[in-house]
Amino acid sequence: MQINNMFLYSIKIPLIILSFIIINTIIIIKYKDKNNIKKKYISKLNNLKNKNDIQEISKIIRLYISEEINSNITTYTLEDIKKLNNKDLTKLMKKCYKAEFSNNYKQNTISIINEAKELIISWK
Repeated sequence: MQINNMFLYSIKIPLIILSFIIINTIIIIKYKDKNNIKKKYISKLNNLKNKNDIQEISKIIRLYISEEINSNITTYTLEDIKKLNNKDLTKLMKKCYKAEFSNNYKQNTISIINEAKELIISWK
């Protein structure tokens, strides 16, 4: 019986160490993936052909959030976006809606692009 317990103990330690290594590796990979996702969408915003295309800006923001939360929000209304409980995202999407659906609204799209980049950078 004593030998059996020693054998189990000798197996437990390496298994615990292996589990720790695997978990840390997964965390590191996820962190790298998040950074790559951020870079991808910031690059899309930087490389917009038409900096005044508010629909494309809105689409990029929605695609980024969709990828980050692993849920498609590309067809969400503003009310749906509010339910995500992110004030910065809601504020940014309100600006996009105003610019997109108002004939008289003169929004500086460069500032919207910059806010979108800030949102992406700060997203957890």
